[in-house]
Amino acid sequence: AFPNWSLLSHYFNVGVALNFLATPVSYYLVETLNSSSAIVNTYSAATYLPWCLKIFFGLQSDLVPLCGMHRRSYYLAGWAVFIACNVWLMALGEPSVNAVLLLSFVMTMGCLVSDTVADAIILECAKFEPPETKGNMRTHGYLVRMVGVTGGSLLGSLVYNGTPSGGDWSWGMNVSQCFGLQALLPLLTLVTLVPFMYEIALPKELSQRSTLDIWR
Repeated sequence: AFPNWSLLSHYFNVGVALNFLATPVSYYLVETLNSSSAIVNTYSAATYLPWCLKIFFGLQSDLVPLCGMHRRSYYLAGWAVFIACNVWLMALGEPSVNAVLLLSFVMTMGCLVSDTVADAIILECAKFEPPETKGNMRTHGYLVRMVGVTGGSLLGSLVYNGTPSGGDWSWGMNVSQCFGLQALLPLLTLVTLVPFMYEIALPKELSQRSTLDIWR
C-alpha cells in the first residue's frame, strides 16, 4: 500500500547504509590518511556500537512523543541526522580521522533510531494482518533489507576509486562523493514519502498512562 512505500524504501536504504561506505571509508583511512589497523578497527566498532543501543531507542519512542507522534517524528529525525552527517563529511572534502569516526558513529545512531521505529510500526501493523498472512510484512521488510545489503556492498566496492595515484580505473568516485551519494539516496527515495505514512494512533487509555505505568 502507498502509505507503506516509505517503509519499503527504509529497509532498502538501511541495507545500503550498513555496507556501502564500509569499503570506501576503510580504504580512505588507510591509503589517504595513513591510519593504523587500530583506527580501522575503531571505525568498525563505532558503526557497530549503536546496534547495542536499540532497546533504548525503542523505549524513547515508546515513552516520549516527539511533535505529538511516537513513531513518524522519530523515523524522520533519525534519517535527517543520517543525511546531515553524510552531507557534513562530503563538505569536508577530505575529512580527518576524528571527523570520520565521530560522524560515522552519529549517522549510525540516526539510522538505528529510524530502524527501531520502523520495526515498531511493522509490529503494530501486524496486529491487523489476517492470521494466514501474519508476519508477511516483517519478512518482506527484511528481504528488502538484504537486497540493500548486497547492493550496497557491491556499489561501495565498484564506485570507490580513491587511491592517491588515481586508481587503476578510468572512472570512479572519491570518498567525498561517496558520502554525497549516501546522503542523496534516502533523501530522494525515502524522505519524500514520509508525509504519506500512516501512524496508528495510541488508544486513548494508553495515551493517558503515566510514565511510571508505561515503564512497568
